[in-house]
Amino acid sequence: MKLNLLPKSERPAPKRGIRPSFVFVALGILILGGSGGATVMKTMERDAMEREVLSARQYRISLQAQRRVVDELEAAIRQIDQHYEDWQGLQTQAATGVDGRTLESIIAKVTGSLWLESTETHSGTTFLNGYTRDVALVSRYLFELENAGFQVMLDSLTSQRPIGLYTFRIRVEGGRQQ
Repeated sequence: MKLNLLPKSERPAPKRGIRPSFVFVALGILILGGSGGATVMKTMERDAMEREVLSARQYRISLQAQRRVVDELEAAIRQIDQHYEDWQGLQTQAATGVDGRTLESIIAKVTGSLWLESTETHSGTTFLNGYTRDVALVSRYLFELENAGFQVMLDSLTSQRPIGLYTFRIRVEGGRQQ
């Protein structure tokens, strides 16, 4: 048994209440724990958002690659469509009955530095597209075609100055069989 011989005024307070220092320490621990928990939650949210951004960037890169493939396919389709239209044009020309010998005689009159690039035929009229270095050769070619019995007309003659060539378009009709 213990006896307390100290006067009442000097005796320690009974241990029935909560000490203020304990309250401050407990509050400090709660505040630190809450802010630490909030920090952990925000870090987890940030990491999740960074993963989403990374996933979106990777998805965009894969879509860009797919877009390039689609663009290449569309270009190939356009090229095939153009070839198909050219082929249909050739079929139409064949159906209109362009006489091969007539066309051969038109082409046979080409001499010198005069080049035919393409021919088009529409209902009995043949259009010649070509180029030359000398305008006099175009004139001589027109004269040769007229002598062969063709009706000719120069539709256009254009100078391509930087390269020193002239492009032309000639309309040819008629002609006699040889």
